[in-house]
Amino acid sequence: MPDLTLRGGNKKVIDRLPMVCMVCGDDADLTKSKTFTYTPPGAWAMFGLLGAVIASFFTKKMRVDLPLCHKHSNPWLMSNVATAALLGVLFGGLLIMAIFASALPDRDEKSIAIGILVVLWILGMILTGIAAGIASKRAITSVEIDDRRIRLANVCQEFIDVFKESEEEDEEERMPRKSMAKQSKRPPRDEDDDDDEKPRRTGIRRPDR
Repeated sequence: MPDLTLRGGNKKVIDRLPMVCMVCGDDADLTKSKTFTYTPPGAWAMFGLLGAVIASFFTKKMRVDLPLCHKHSNPWLMSNVATAALLGVLFGGLLIMAIFASALPDRDEKSIAIGILVVLWILGMILTGIAAGIASKRAITSVEIDDRRIRLANVCQEFIDVFKESEEEDEEERMPRKSMAKQSKRPPRDEDDDDDEKPRRTGIRRPDR
């Protein structure tokens, strides 16, 4: 799905969004507020092990009120479930291996059991990692945020088309208002100014010859 850039200010989007679902393009039934975050990728690599802490100072946030339909009222559900499963496999597998390592008295049995668990743990990490990656690619997410704009990925093309049309209509409405405002700001012309513009008569007559 394509990207969409929205204008922002004071950490929230200021553009007026049409009531069209940003996921499927159908009529929207509700709006859901979500605060997106974005950390420049270079912030992690620049500071090495301290990147997780220092990168937080470079993290940008912006709130967006997303128009959604009832079917897609929570477009991040699958991504959250896949991420939770990944974390569960990560820490759950380590806990199970620690329990088996302490419970089995025989050294050979312990080695075999730990070896099997390690293989299963790695496979589980790979599968849940792939699922989390696919789910995150399909969900609406931020790919760039600064003080004046946010760029969202995986936005429905139908929504983008309607949004651009509404932006053009708003711009057409603003143009006459701007011209009227400029005219109203012009100071009224005084009658004295009109008299000044007329050629003045000196009142001096030339002598008759």
